[in-house]
Amino acid sequence: MARVKLITDPTEIVYALRCLDTEVKRKLFTDLLKNWKTVEEIKEEYGEEGVDALRLFEKMHLLESQWKPVPGEPEPTKTYHILYDGFHIDLTSPITEMLDVLVATIMSEEEFRKIDDKIVELVGDKGIYMGDLIEKLGMSPTMVKALVRRSARVMYRGQTVDPVMIE
Repeated sequence: MARVKLITDPTEIVYALRCLDTEVKRKLFTDLLKNWKTVEEIKEEYGEEGVDALRLFEKMHLLESQWKPVPGEPEPTKTYHILYDGFHIDLTSPITEMLDVLVATIMSEEEFRKIDDKIVELVGDKGIYMGDLIEKLGMSPTMVKALVRRSARVMYRGQTVDPVMIE
């Protein structure tokens, strides 16, 4: 049964345009569409880039998870599977906001990594209020939100930006 994720926030377009932009993301997405996988299995098959992709999928709410018993292990292991296989985009946005979203989406990996490293540093282990992050970066709220959505290491949660955790 096909499930479709509804996108109504302009910054969520970053997800739609970046979720399958590398070979590893595409292969992992296809694999998780068919199979349930643990973080260890993903790391073994796809390396750290696969774990980053898993974080991004988790952050995008594209995953479902469940605990499965492992023979010979006392504790169950968390497994992941793709929940959605399509997007439905329904939004209206000022052109200036859409421009910020597109710039954040298509910016070079090198340029993005510099900004992402700074965001991760500011977020730390505890998170940061979005208004404070916007002020420290000196960027528009839409640009900061789009950059946070692109990152596999931090996520926008309410009015704060927190580190992404995968167990």
